Amino acid sequence: MPGMHGLEGLKKLRADYPHLPVAIMSGLAEPEDVKEAINLGAAGYFPKTLSGQALMKAIELVLTGERFVPIDRNTNAIMPAYQNDPGYMPSDAPTINSNIEAVKLTPREREVLQHLARGESNKEIARALDLQVVTVKLHVRGICKKLDASNRTQAALRAREMGLTQTSQSHHG
Repeated sequence: MPGMHGLEGLKKLRADYPHLPVAIMSGLAEPEDVKEAINLGAAGYFPKTLSGQALMKAIELVLTGERFVPIDRNTNAIMPAYQNDPGYMPSDAPTINSNIEAVKLTPREREVLQHLARGESNKEIARALDLQVVTVKLHVRGICKKLDASNRTQAALRAREMGLTQTSQSHHG
């Protein structure tokens, strides 16, 4: 934002209006900036290179209370924004299917994912959510499929990168 340095504008908005969701749109953000913005409480990050349709879907997700960070399916890293880069056109932009699919997690899958992100075993998750271990395994399989992850560790890491887990906010005293 003009007159602000780095993420000072986001910090000020979060301090002044803590319950107001704030998303960032940028043409110059690097993955480290995006991670910091999400850690500061940004509801989403929209690179200016997103197509109109992808941007609308991303905004809809944020409005439902989800976080949105586009992931490059080739590298599984946060998709950087490149402004005025002739080699990087929106039609060449990586798809955001991994984010769209992730938001289609069922409420129970979201609960399981929070425990998964904390490194809990299927048995621990089953005990915490009063489920059978076999049911937890089915939910983990569904989460992996929706996050395009080959195992539970990769799913947890991908979810954390996408801002889908509450790892920094412990609700236990």
